[in-house]
Amino acid sequence: MSVFTVKDVSQTTTLIDVDDSGNLTINGGFTLDGAIAFGAGNTAILDVSGLATGEADIVIGDNLADALTIRQGDSPYLTVVTTDGAEAINVFKALTTTDGVASGPTRRIGGRVNENTAAGSDLTNSTAETALATYQIPANTFKAGTRLKVRAMVAVTANVSTTTLTCRLRLGGVSGTALVTTATVDTSAGNVVVVDFEIVSRAAPSASSALCGSGWYNDPGAVGSALKMAALAATNFATNGALDLVITGQWSAADGNTCACQVLSVDVVG
Repeated sequence: MSVFTVKDVSQTTTLIDVDDSGNLTINGGFTLDGAIAFGAGNTAILDVSGLATGEADIVIGDNLADALTIRQGDSPYLTVVTTDGAEAINVFKALTTTDGVASGPTRRIGGRVNENTAAGSDLTNSTAETALATYQIPANTFKAGTRLKVRAMVAVTANVSTTTLTCRLRLGGVSGTALVTTATVDTSAGNVVVVDFEIVSRAAPSASSALCGSGWYNDPGAVGSALKMAALAATNFATNGALDLVITGQWSAADGNTCACQVLSVDVVG
C-alpha cells in the first residue's frame, strides 16, 4: 500500500512511490549528492530484474585514477581506474572461484606478475656474481598458502675461452639465499640454463615467516641437457618487506665470455 506518491503534472504517471514497507520506487532518473544509508535489520536490494537486455548499466567517469571504489570502511576491495591508456580494475583482496561447481574446491585466482620483454644486460669481463635479472616481490605478497612460481633462462651469447659459468637463483638479492646453484661448467656459445622453481609460504607476512619450495634446473649446456632437482627446506624470511628474486651469473675469469638473462617469468597465486 502506497503511503507517499509523487505524480507528473498530468497526474497520470507515478514518478516516486513509497509503500508501507519502506520500499521506494522511482520511475525515471534522479541525481543524488550524498549517501543512501540502510539501517541494520533491513534488506537492501538493487533490483533491476524488470529491465530488458542492455537497459541496466553503471556509468562511471572517464580518465579518472579512481572512477569507482567498493570498500568496507577505509579498506578498498575493488577500484575501477579509467585513466586514459592505463585502464584497469584493481582488486585488493583474494579472488576465489568454484568454477560453477557448488561443491567444488574454492580456487584462488592469480597470474603473471612479471615478464621480461627484452634480454637483460650482458655479463662479460667480470668474475663477480652479478644479477642478470631481478623481480622485487612487494612486501606482504606471501600470505599463508601463497605460491610463487618462477621460470628463468640464461643464455651464453659469446664464448672465447675455457672460462666456466655458474648460475644461481636467489631470494633476498645477490647475497641472499640460494634456491638453485648450477655446477661450474665450461660453456659454449648457445648454451643455456633453465630454472623452474616454486616457493610456498606457510605463514602470514611477518619479519620471520617460513617459506619452502622445490624445482628443476639444468647446468649450463646445450638445450636438452639433463635436469637436476633443487629444494628449499622451510626457511624464515622477512616477508613483511620487499624481497628481491634474482637470477645471477658468475664467470671464473674476466674475459670475453658473455651471458644474459633471456626470460624471467613470475606468477603468484593466493
